[in-house]
Amino acid sequence: MSTVNYLYPVAGAAPSSKAVSTVSKVTAQLVMTDLDTTATITTSFNSALVSSADGLSDLAAGFPEFELNYTTAPTTTVSVNVAIALGTNSVTVTKAAQAGSAFTGIVVISRPATVTR
Repeated sequence: MSTVNYLYPVAGAAPSSKAVSTVSKVTAQLVMTDLDTTATITTSFNSALVSSADGLSDLAAGFPEFELNYTTAPTTTVSVNVAIALGTNSVTVTKAAQAGSAFTGIVVISRPATVTR
């Protein structure tokens, strides 16, 4: 089973909407084994809200942004494709279960960082 270790804005548990109300990023360590196929990282960003500045929801504008930096990369010679599904309050990471596809990485999920959002 995949493991998500939250690092910021709170360590340990998934951040609450209050914890992310004054920050624009959530960071976590993501550990996926060869057999893992999905992991859900909670952001609590409420990305479906419509901005008064431009009338778009963050999801409609392509947010949140997702970045994965491997600290231990997959070892297989076959390409490991990681798919990302953006959600209102979470991001789901999906990969195929295959030998050598295990990895550990730091995930950075960012929402717009502007005065109006």
